[in-house]
Amino acid sequence: MKEKTPGLFRSMMKFNASAVVGIIFLFSIFNIFSIAQIQQRQASLQTMALQQASQSIADFIASADQLGIVVQNNTQLQAYNVYKNRHLPHNIVWEVEMLTPSVNSLSSLGIVYISSNYYPINNVIYSSNGRFTYSEYCRNELGGSMDEASLISAVQNAETAHFVPQFENNFSSLLYVMPIPSPYLFSSGRMLLRLDYTTFTSALRTAAGQESDLYVFDSSGNLLLYWGPTYNNDISLARTSVSLDGPFPGKATFRCQLDNAGIQVIQALDF
Repeated sequence: MKEKTPGLFRSMMKFNASAVVGIIFLFSIFNIFSIAQIQQRQASLQTMALQQASQSIADFIASADQLGIVVQNNTQLQAYNVYKNRHLPHNIVWEVEMLTPSVNSLSSLGIVYISSNYYPINNVIYSSNGRFTYSEYCRNELGGSMDEASLISAVQNAETAHFVPQFENNFSSLLYVMPIPSPYLFSSGRMLLRLDYTTFTSALRTAAGQESDLYVFDSSGNLLLYWGPTYNNDISLARTSVSLDGPFPGKATFRCQLDNAGIQVIQALDF
């Protein structure tokens, strides 16, 4: 006759088994909660790093706005005095050159009037590096990264300050065009701020690292800057593949929108 297990022993076995299951369940919940906390903390740190890196763009825009006010108040750079000194362009170039160090990463500063009453100076670019026509500016200042027609369009249609979208494989300079603040609409002028690409993007590229893609869009959804492994740093390919709203398949995305100019920085990475 088979010996029966005492009832007390069976009860203890059931209790122990239930306790083990309960402990495993609680431990699993604790692990899930801990993992979620770690992931949330990592995401918060990633967002913070992206915000700090993006601050370089915001700082530049703020500096450019202040520089615009300085140019506006510099009587030697107003259309009439530029016209008077057109035969002595080094005087104008010197005035512009003195303002260039006031903005970080600025390689050169230029001014150009497009519709002043002094026709001889219209569409002549006076840069801290010399006096240029549009074609000369494209060749000498932009290293051929932009054609003359594109530059003319960017200058003449610049109703608000904006970055000119990066051209394919251009890793030397970035152009920021802004109207010279002035109440005189008949003397509309533009400022051309040529940035050193490597210096200007260093903080963002450091934040992106080697494993993530980083996109910079303007307020109209145009892709201004891109680098990353998905499209092998090819901004033209990135423009045809993604937009401000994605897609970023298989990637976690972190976004930082700047208060000024509506620029949005997006980092996409395996997470």
